[in-house]
Amino acid sequence: MLGLTGNANTRHRNSVQRYRFRSPLEARWAVFFDTLNIDWRYEAEGFEFPEKTRYLPDFWIPCPLYFDANSGYWFEINGLAPTLEELAKCENLAL
Repeated sequence: MLGLTGNANTRHRNSVQRYRFRSPLEARWAVFFDTLNIDWRYEAEGFEFPEKTRYLPDFWIPCPLYFDANSGYWFEINGLAPTLEELAKCENLAL
């Protein structure tokens, strides 16, 4: 796992164990973010769009220095290419 030392492994394990991830791939991304010292929130906020479509992004990566205190990025973790429905949700979120 990227040649982590014992202390880093413990930190990653503790960070990841606080959450119940929906997939092993999401857990691996959490460890990746931890390895790079990237602050993250798992399923931090859900959205309902005007057509009543709901969306719960996997990760929120806050970046308060980018624009303002509420700035950041949403990450959706998926092992496959996104479906048309998933792409539409991402487009709605970007508006």
